[in-house]
Amino acid sequence: MTVKAMILAGDEKDKDKDNENGFLFNKALVEIQGKAMIQYIIKALRQSDAIEEIYVVGQLEGLGSTLEEVDGMILATGSIIDNVETAIKSLGDEEPLLIVTCDIPLLRAEAVNNFIEQTKRYEADLYYPVISRFLCQEKYPDVKRTYVTLKEGLFTGGNLFLLNPMAMESLDQVGRGMVRYRKNPLQMARILGFGFLLRFMLRQVGLEDVERHIEDRFYIRAKAIISDYPEIGNDIDRLEDIEILGKYLS
Repeated sequence: MTVKAMILAGDEKDKDKDNENGFLFNKALVEIQGKAMIQYIIKALRQSDAIEEIYVVGQLEGLGSTLEEVDGMILATGSIIDNVETAIKSLGDEEPLLIVTCDIPLLRAEAVNNFIEQTKRYEADLYYPVISRFLCQEKYPDVKRTYVTLKEGLFTGGNLFLLNPMAMESLDQVGRGMVRYRKNPLQMARILGFGFLLRFMLRQVGLEDVERHIEDRFYIRAKAIISDYPEIGNDIDRLEDIEILGKYLS
């Protein structure tokens, strides 16, 4: 199975304000060892046997010749969810769509191939990678990540996911709420359900519990894919991350 890939390269709102962590409005243009961050993503996707076509959606100003390396570009129309919906309208909803952020420069083709290959074992609308803390700290001990405690252990999330475009309407409802209230525990609890949130805080929730809860509450078949590639979780959120991750780039 080969899929189309879409790289998220900035929201519409980013044009009017600086990033709170010190970046200019388009993080895709941040240079690491002389290359724009988005170029590392494009290279990894091009080298992947699982990727059929590559598109960029976001703030395209300043990307220049970088866009000549992809199959198409789509101008941002709003938030991340808005941009995904715009891309689906442009690309169609017949095939799965791999959505990748522009800020994981350590991404490699083998990580993409492995993730796509694992998704073939299941039938779901949304596939999302998780990586164990042990693997992250073993390979990149100086990279800081946020981890969630589940029954199976401590995990961090990856910065790519595979989506069935036909499920976008259901995903829209939960996605907008979770993005909007990501820093408001009370509102987040209302979305996820207080009972589930309490079990989560008491560390009584496993990966299958999360998947089942999402399907029961939001009618979306979700599947967590355990990845052995910490690179997909090492995103650049702060200026100091550039130096930390830059030393791992060959």
